Parts: sequence; structure tokens; C-alpha cells
Amino acid sequence: RTRILMNKVFRERTIQVSESKCSATAKIRTSSAKSSRSFHSTPHSYFQEDLLTLSPSPSPSPSLIKILKDEKQNAVRTIDQQLQQYVPGVSRQSIESEILKASIETSTSTSTSTTTSPPSEIGPTGNYEYFSHDNLHFGTRSYHRKDLRSGDGGKAKEEQEQFVFSINFHLEELGPMSLSVDEKYAVRLVTFVSPTRTRSNDNGSSNSKSTPRQRILIRNIATGKDHEVKVPNTYKCAPSPSSTNNGMRRQLSNVEFGPILDDHDDSRHTLFYTECDELGRPHAVFACIFDGTSNTNTDVEMIFQDSSASNFVDVQRTKGCEYVAIHSTSKMSNEIRLVGRDCIHIMDGDGGDGDDSDIHMQKIKIHPKLVRKRQHGIQYFVDCGSNAADEGNTNDLIIMAHEIRDKGQGYEYSEIAAVAGASDHPLIGQELSLFEDSVENLPQGKSFGRPLLSKDESSLHYFIENMELFATHVVVFERSFVDGVQRLKAIDRKSGETVIIPFDYIGHDRCLQVSAAGNIHYQSSIFTFIVESPIEHPITMHYDFFSRKLSKPAHKLSGSSRYRYNRTLVDSDDGAKVPLTTMFDENFDGVNRPIILIGYGAYGENQNLSYEPALRPLVDRGFMISFCHGRGGRELGQQWHEDGCRLRKINGVNDYLACAEYFLSKEFSAATNCKFGQKKEALTSNRPFVVAKAFSAGGIVVGASLNKSPQLFQCASLTNCFLDVMGSMSNSELHLTEHEWDEFGNPQEKEACLSITNYCPLMNIQKQTYPPILLNGAVDDENVPFRHSLVFGKKIRSHSE
Repeated sequence: RTRILMNKVFRERTIQVSESKCSATAKIRTSSAKSSRSFHSTPHSYFQEDLLTLSPSPSPSPSLIKILKDEKQNAVRTIDQQLQQYVPGVSRQSIESEILKASIETSTSTSTSTTTSPPSEIGPTGNYEYFSHDNLHFGTRSYHRKDLRSGDGGKAKEEQEQFVFSINFHLEELGPMSLSVDEKYAVRLVTFVSPTRTRSNDNGSSNSKSTPRQRILIRNIATGKDHEVKVPNTYKCAPSPSSTNNGMRRQLSNVEFGPILDDHDDSRHTLFYTECDELGRPHAVFACIFDGTSNTNTDVEMIFQDSSASNFVDVQRTKGCEYVAIHSTSKMSNEIRLVGRDCIHIMDGDGGDGDDSDIHMQKIKIHPKLVRKRQHGIQYFVDCGSNAADEGNTNDLIIMAHEIRDKGQGYEYSEIAAVAGASDHPLIGQELSLFEDSVENLPQGKSFGRPLLSKDESSLHYFIENMELFATHVVVFERSFVDGVQRLKAIDRKSGETVIIPFDYIGHDRCLQVSAAGNIHYQSSIFTFIVESPIEHPITMHYDFFSRKLSKPAHKLSGSSRYRYNRTLVDSDDGAKVPLTTMFDENFDGVNRPIILIGYGAYGENQNLSYEPALRPLVDRGFMISFCHGRGGRELGQQWHEDGCRLRKINGVNDYLACAEYFLSKEFSAATNCKFGQKKEALTSNRPFVVAKAFSAGGIVVGASLNKSPQLFQCASLTNCFLDVMGSMSNSELHLTEHEWDEFGNPQEKEACLSITNYCPLMNIQKQTYPPILLNGAVDDENVPFRHSLVFGKKIRSHSE
């Protein structure tokens, strides 16, 4: 199930019916590019002079592709030589083979097969169990389900499975998917990898004919037949001035099944999807009625549109399946509307009651119900239960709310809280608070409802970052204000009793990542979650609300006996305590251990500590993997984010540099048994071999650090990195620019311009010695165009001494 979380408007949704991380969302500026066309560079090789004059279009010419491939071969050859010099016996090919082996491990055993099976998931009715099979050799994923009501009946495993559909990743991307409430249908947004197909003419020439890149397909799971929802004007025939891919921009961003219209007639389903404007910003919601009996749908109608460039629009079905929530979200505020059956009206062509007319003649009219009017400086998030399943509990609306301190507008906590709160309940604060209310009370006034979680001594040390709603309980995800360690808490919705869900027996729990595993079934008494680390594959765990028992796997994380984890608080330049997570293999003696330092610090997003197969072979060969949880993220709360954005963005850079300098300290050597300068074959004689690594917006922190203190790093790896902050924030034609002024600042304002000038990686390249830098860019990345890496790479070469 996909959930809307703070500042997670763009997302790469996984399938709602069986993905092991169905709740995963993607950060703004996270690349969805799946192209293998990338370029790599070192300061000692040069691009041709005309690369800097490329047009903004990310579609390179064949000659440019050849240049990029040659650059890649040169860079890889250099890296191989350095690997052999520093870590004898290590080859890139051997590491790649180990990455494949690590990537196909399941949560129960290490497999050498090319087929994997993520954890299963129970559907919304509780009647079916869904799962998928990945074939890494063919690049496909197939989805299946099993009827839990029939039992196995002595049938083989293959006979028990019912095929749902499959995806070929060579032809299409993994896009949004949704199950119907009754689980009879599955809808998905199909996005093809190539927007055109080439046909050979009779004279031997080729002709490229445009084909739709996206289709909305509804699969009848029982029959296996697909119905395509006709979406008008999905693509522009001619490129717009701001388009970056020749007029073939992806125009749809999400699709979602809504509630069934009638309990006595389950054939008619509501269907919603979001559409993007010319700049790629989701700005409008469309809806139609799908009739499963006739396998047809009504004409689609636009039911909501937001013209503000700062707001991103999205749709999501609530947990109880009785509503669809329409979100309009900016960095500083949001507004949510609910669509239930009472908001939907069907009319015939003459404007009368359309219940008995032909569906082709029917028109749908929807009047969404506002939850709460938008207020600058306040964000709230909702989920709804089901009146039928809540056994008379009228508080079917759960709300998370908090206030955002806008330093640029002069808002203070006391002013916002006085407006948002009422005298009869606690005021909201900078961190999320949890409330419950009834849909019947909408729209809300001053009050957010009744507080669901009372304040106690332990809550003063933890803050709420997410919640999962069930019929009888609410599960709250919390983090420590001190070091960002996660905690799970189950709240009984009737008694209000809270229980801490333990998972510390796994080992090194302070350095793990805990996330929900779908939990689509609202009436379930089992909460399923995933525990993992960057170098150890996920373990799926189940907690029973009533027995309070936690299913314990037969084994701990695979490397718990070998891998050592530490979370240390490092002093930044202004005294702030910055969490630093390190992990390494104890079997190595620690002498001259190479260190990879990963940075991000943006958008209030936490460092991703999920399993990454590419990191594990490095740890097994003696590398140390480390993560800087600097300001700009949200590991230590909302204030931690605000202290690293806008005019304070430079704090995140200083935090990253403080972590790099920590590797030179005696405290680090004592904690990890790392000693440097004792091997003759080491690349450096008196300092650790530190690799600076970043992805996407993390390139700001790492790129600025390379400009400020290049001597701390022996090499760097920047993948799809955001490096030209000033250029992007000054170009309002880019679809993320105005939305992200709240994160980086508007360069048209003097203070923001000076702040960006102080840290922008591209603007601060100096005449100095830079370490070798590996730059990766994707030609079809619309959020961070590969031009960022091209221009940065060329300027580094021209300035590096």
C-alpha cells in the first residue's frame, strides 16, 4: 500500500499487492531513470570542447554516446588499477559477480538461483495472499495470488497460484498499480521504455512513428483480459519550449482504484488518476466509473486541479477502502480532500439520474469533501478506517499534523499554534502529533480532533515520523531525538494502551532500518514490517496485536556474527552532534581499511539504510561503509531538517566534512581498530582512504565538500547528482523549481542568492587539486538532467591542478 508521507510527493510506487516494500516512496529529485547510458570521468581525461554547449535536451547524439562510452572505459580502467594497488586481488568483475549473488538472496536463505520471491502480502478483503517472482536473468517480474479460503486441497504449489500479470523491465518501467476493493481487478499505469518504434520503408530508409508511452490497463484477474482506459490528450504532438524529451514527456503520474459505488452491485468501481502539466508537475485529478460486467468505463472527467507551481497533486485510497484522498502538497503547507460514495453522482446525457442508463451515456460528477483548509506553515496527513469494520467507532479519521517554522516569512510557533489549536486540546508543535476525528465533522475548524497519543516521559525523547492504521490498533513509527534510532509503538484504539514492539534481539538494532511491509488488509490483527541494513538482506517480521507475540525468524541477519555496526555522534563545527553510522567486517584487521562516506541531507529525508547488494561485496573485502546523517535530513526531527535547508544549507556541508575529519581522530581508531599508514602498498601514508559518495540531491553536500576540503578525500563517486543549484533554482520553467524554493531558497531574494552562492558545487570550483571523481548521469533523468554532471566534470578538469 502506498502512503503519503511528508515531502514525498513524487514516488516510485511498488505494486500494492505483493511488493516487499509496498509503502516505499521516492524522494523529490530521485531519478527514475533506468537507462544504462551513463558517463564516467576522472580529472585526468577530457571531453570534447562542444559538450558544454549541449542544448538542454537530454537526448544525446550517437557521436556523443560513443564519446561517453570511451570515457567510461578509460575511467573504469583507472579505477581497476587503483583497486589492484590498494586492495590486491580485488577486480571489478569479481565484485560484480558477488553483487549479483547478494541481490538474489531471500530473507530465509542465500540462493544461487536467478529467481527471487519477495515477502507475500494479504489483499484488502483478506481472502487472497499476493506475491511475486523476479527473474533476474530475463529481467521480468510476475505477480501471483493464492486463495486463502480454499486451502491447498492436495494441489501442488504451482496449481495453487493464480497468475495476475507480469512485467518485462526491458519494455516497461515499474509504475503505479492498485487492486480494486473486491480484489477482482488490478489496474496499472504502463510506461514503455521507448517512446517510439522504428519501421523500415520500402526504399530502405527508416521511419520513426510515435506510439503512446503510457496506457492505463485494468486486468480482470479471473479471465486475464485487459481493458484500456482511454485517456485523452496524454501526449503533446510537438515539443513544448520547456520540454526536455522532444515532446514525449510522461504525462500521467499515478492511478488508483476508489470505492465501489454500491454494496449490492460490486461491478461498478471508481477509478482515479493524476495528470501532469507541461513541466511534469502533477496538477490535476481525473476520474471515471469502470463497469466490470460490460468491461467498459464512462468518459473521464477532471474533478480537481491546482494551478500553483508550488503544489504537487496526488491521489491515494485510504486504508478502510471507503475513500480516496486527493492531496495538494507544497513544502510549507497542504490541503486534502476526501471522495466517498456520498460525493459521487452519476447522470445521463440529459443531466438526470444515470443509474439505469447505458454506461457510455453516463457522466460522473464528484464533489470532494475538504478535510481542512490550507494554512501556511501547517502540514497534516490523514487516513480513514471503515465504519463497517470499526464496530461503532465513529472516530474513523486519523490525522497527523505539525507546524513548520518558516524563517523567511517570520512565522513563529506561538502564532501558528494559537490559530491551529483550541484551548481544549494540546497545540500542535514542530513534530507530528496524532489525532482522531470523524469524517462527519469535516471540514475541520480550529481543532484537529482528539489527541490519540498522550504525552509521557519517553515520548519526550522520541518523535513521530509515520503511522499505520488498522481496525483495532494504530502503529506509530518513532525516532530518537538523540541519535535517530527507530522505535515501533502499537496503540489500542479503544483503550489507548500503548505497547513497544521489540526487535532488538536481532542485533545491532541501533543501525537498522525498519519499514512497514504493505499491510493492505485493514482488519488484520497482524502488523508486518521489515528489518534490514545496507549490507544485510531484509527480514520480514509479524507482530500479533492481541497475543503481543513477535514472530522471530530462525536466524538473525545473515552477517550478524561477522559484521560490526556503530552509530557515533560526531561534533560539527558549531557543536551540533551529527550521527555517523559505520559498518564493516570484523574479520579484517582494520589496517588501512578503505572507507566509503555516503552523504545526502536534503528534503527532510532520512539516509536510506535499506539493503544494497552492491555494498556487501565491498564490506566482505575490507571496506567500511559509513553514512553521514547530517542536517537537512530528518533523522533527529523537523528542526534537524530546517537547520539544513534554505539559508542554513551550508550546515549539512559542514556536518559531512566533520564526519570525514572524524576518520582521522584517535576516537575513531579506538572504536573500530582502524590504523592507517602501516602498509607500504597503501595509496596514502598518513590518512585513511576515504571515498566521497552521493546520489541525487546528496551531490550538493558532497560536491560542496569536495570544493571546500578536497584533501580529505582520495576519490569521489557522484551518481545523477544535483550540482547546479543556482542554475536550476533560477529557471522557473523546470517543473521542480518553484516547489523547491522552500528547500533551497529563491535566488531572486538577496539572502537566498548569497546562501546558494556560498555552497553551490558548480559555482565554487576552484584552482586546486581535486581527487579522481566518477560522475554518473542518466540521459532520461527528468529531475536531474545529465547536463549537471557534464558541466561539473568539464569545469573540474579545467580547474584541477
